[in-house]
Amino acid sequence: MTEPAHESAVALVGMAGRFPGAADVEQLRRNLAAGIPGLRDLTGDELAAAGVDPATPGHVRVGGPVAG
Repeated sequence: MTEPAHESAVALVGMAGRFPGAADVEQLRRNLAAGIPGLRDLTGDELAAAGVDPATPGHVRVGGPVAG
């Protein structure tokens, strides 16, 4: 006899994470619903702090920094 599908089902009951532009999962959900992107243009100072020369040809100046 096989068991019914609901007896072997798995449910996601919690989530945590760090996301660009959102301090928590609830803020991420609100941002997604409102169409607010997590990615943004990086400043020359941010690129330099990451060890990237801002004048590098072909470098994409977009990122999703996470606070902290």
